[in-house]
Amino acid sequence: MKKIFIVKSPFFLVLALFLLSPALAASTEEGSCKGIDESYIAKHMPLPKFAIEAKKDVRGLCEVVINVDEELLPLYVQKEKELLIAGDLFQNKKHMTGETLEALHAAKFQKAATDIDDAVAFTYTPKESSGHIYFFTDPDCTYCEKAKAPLKSWAEKNKIEVRVIMFPLAMHPGANAKAVSAICAHISYEAYLENKYGTDACNSGRERVSKALAIGRSLGVDGTPTFVGPTGRTSEGFNPDELKGIL
Repeated sequence: MKKIFIVKSPFFLVLALFLLSPALAASTEEGSCKGIDESYIAKHMPLPKFAIEAKKDVRGLCEVVINVDEELLPLYVQKEKELLIAGDLFQNKKHMTGETLEALHAAKFQKAATDIDDAVAFTYTPKESSGHIYFFTDPDCTYCEKAKAPLKSWAEKNKIEVRVIMFPLAMHPGANAKAVSAICAHISYEAYLENKYGTDACNSGRERVSKALAIGRSLGVDGTPTFVGPTGRTSEGFNPDELKGIL
């Protein structure tokens, strides 16, 4: 996936504080997003093809979230000063940008709720399970390998079903073939623990991996292991405490 690199410098922090000063906030009309569209953004920032996903006024700034190749990029615009800031906004230790992105990802998840289950390769279902999470994994991901056994123990303890989605990353040349063959072989979680991915390829396996990659990108998944809860909340890396927070 093509990445957009955001420079988060001390200058950004000073500038953000200046823009959020009471004097400026008092002199700025609520319609700070008026006239802010794709052409305005493109005028100030060199970008590939993109589309605006959402925009709203935040203390006199126009918060704009754009979609660049299925990656959500937050921007803050102060039109009077002709300023455009790329990065995260905080206020009183509150991650305001994170809340916006989480809401957008949750909305996307609801739209993809049916399709995401079609992308599941296999599941691990403890007895008396009462909930579920989605586990985006790459067969050649070192951190996924370290996580999959503890994840099973966590699922058993918390009675949570794990729905495994094969998400082979481009950086691992052999991962796609393993993901496809695992689906074609209808492997179980136990086989996954033992790295028994099978050897045969099939069209249904290729289609499911392609669907998994598309859905993952639409939800902002760009690395593994990534966990997605039943409402679309995500957690990167295996952290038992964080997993409870996405249920």
